[in-house]
Amino acid sequence: MTSRQVLLALALCAAAAADGLAQSVADLLHVRRSTGQEVVPVFEGWEPNADGTFSLYFGYQNRNWEQDVDVPVGPDNFFEPGPRDRGQPTHFLRRRHKINFAVVVPGDFGDRELVWTLSVNGRTERAVASLADTGGRGQYSPQYQISKSEWPPTGNRAPTLTPGSAQTVAFPRPATVVATVRDDGVPRRSPPALTVSWRKYRGPGDVTFDDAAPPLAADGASRAVARFGAPGVYVLQALADDGSMLTASSGSGVPGYTCCWTTATVQVTVTSEGDRR
Repeated sequence: MTSRQVLLALALCAAAAADGLAQSVADLLHVRRSTGQEVVPVFEGWEPNADGTFSLYFGYQNRNWEQDVDVPVGPDNFFEPGPRDRGQPTHFLRRRHKINFAVVVPGDFGDRELVWTLSVNGRTERAVASLADTGGRGQYSPQYQISKSEWPPTGNRAPTLTPGSAQTVAFPRPATVVATVRDDGVPRRSPPALTVSWRKYRGPGDVTFDDAAPPLAADGASRAVARFGAPGVYVLQALADDGSMLTASSGSGVPGYTCCWTTATVQVTVTSEGDRR
């Protein structure tokens, strides 16, 4: 073998090794993104309410691309100052979920802070919410003020969503949950883009839906059949979107602005067989 052939063979070996290393790194990064990552709470902003209170809006980023995560309210999922349970989810769907729930605070909340802490897979993340009071004079910085109820450039208002009553079913029977949506018809789309989709928000077991985004009835009612993997108390969340969420996200599922979609929840208590409470 000539010296040129030796050099060529060495170069080919080096290239193959580099390709193998790159593939190994890519595989490792893919595994890390698929499972085992943290869930990051997000403070989305605040909006004033007509009664003088304020709504602090929260969402989250589950950095696992292939793993939903359950974190019960407790030392790994809590608000401070208390109460620790302020209606936050305990079931975290994959990827980014913007403006998932709200915490209402009084009109004199001032420069206080509300902190949501999540600890997942050994990593702790916090979202700090504030009205950013500028010196206790009732003047609030617009930095974190959002338009959740209406999008001013178009006049589009978020749909209203009225959840059905809480219910009780005996395991393993399914439950039919209902939420009724109303919308202003803005923006006008053909065909209409208004949808209601369902997902698990809290609960001890798996939840599956026969159709997680069933067609709306003529009266705007969305009726979904939910099946539960174990007895316990569940909270199911409905999300009504007039098409703004998908349009604003360019199909990515992460909208760039804050209107116009709405959430509501329905509680379902699933009793064990023989439980007659």
